[in-house]
Amino acid sequence: MPLESKRIAALLLTEPNASTWKQAIEVDNILQKDTVGTAIRQSILIRKRLATLDAAAWTLITERKRSHQSTALCCRNQTKQVVGRFHAQCLRKSPAEDGT
Repeated sequence: MPLESKRIAALLLTEPNASTWKQAIEVDNILQKDTVGTAIRQSILIRKRLATLDAAAWTLITERKRSHQSTALCCRNQTKQVVGRFHAQCLRKSPAEDGT
């Protein structure tokens, strides 16, 4: 679900209200699912996982290279926000970017 997670992360960055969320998931079908029910279920699952991360991590998921996305998506599975924040801080600057 990396592509779907990327789309949900981008939506979360806009701080959507309930009607905007419903429009994106059910009407615009940003997850490109065959049924509305599937789109709703998957969006709830991904949103709960991404809720353990902060906006900086969501930005990484939406804008960075695939390796960064995979790492950020792995830490979304953590249930404690502390772990998610730690991973997000580690990912803010990759070794290639800081010269190490």
